[in-house]
Formats: sequence, C-alpha cells, structure tokens
Amino acid sequence: MTKKLVLNTFKQEGFDVSETETANGVEELRVKTQDGKVHRILLQELDLHANRNIKILKTDLGELNDNRWIALVLRLPDMEPTIYLIPSTVFSEPDDFVFIENNQNPRLAHFSNYEIKVFRNGMSKLNEYRIENMLGKL
Repeated sequence: MTKKLVLNTFKQEGFDVSETETANGVEELRVKTQDGKVHRILLQELDLHANRNIKILKTDLGELNDNRWIALVLRLPDMEPTIYLIPSTVFSEPDDFVFIENNQNPRLAHFSNYEIKVFRNGMSKLNEYRIENMLGKL
C-alpha cells in the first residue's frame, strides 16, 4: 500500500518512476527528474497507533548523498496517510531530536541505524519534510 501511494504521488507530479527491490528485500523507487537526475527513494511506513519511531539500518539506506531519500508514510486510523520526503543528508549531522544516529561497536556495526522519532514536540521539524514541500528540491 505504501509503495503504491508514494509511486502514484510522484507519477501525478510528472516524474518518471520505477520500482526496485534490493537483495535484502528493501523496497525503493527510482525517480527521474525532467533534467535527467535520478534519485533513489527508500520506502518506509510507520503506524503511529503502534509505534512512534522507525529505525533504518545504515546498510539499507546506503551512502548519504543528495540523490538518496527516505519516503516516510505516517498512518493513523481513520486519517489519510501523510508522506514525508526526507533527504538522507539529514543524518550527516543528526539533530538528536527527531533524526538520530545509533552507532554500534565495530563488531556489531551491521546493527548501526538511523532513527526518526515522531512525537508532538518534533512535528514542526518533521513537517518541513512533507512531500509537497520537498518535490521541488529533487
């Protein structure tokens, strides 16, 4: 459901979109802009009725750069889902408020992750990344 929602949103805005899945089962989209630039969008869904944060393995997100994004879909019962388009580069200097980097010791480095917290006091920061605010930045 998340993939279809995000896919349709990009298509409605006129982007060329293709679906991919990595070897470890991570769903992502490849979005091509009018000027030919290709962006990889990692798809994530958070049911706010059950959880208030999401953790993304560093290996799943890959290299932090201008062409790597996270599409976070927030769901609440009886409400329309909200899509956020978060640049991976927010984790280059995480704010330790909404965006957090969780490093493990070198022997357990494969468990290192990035975390996005969703809570009332952090919503003004997260709302900066609503998809309608970010599409022009691709």
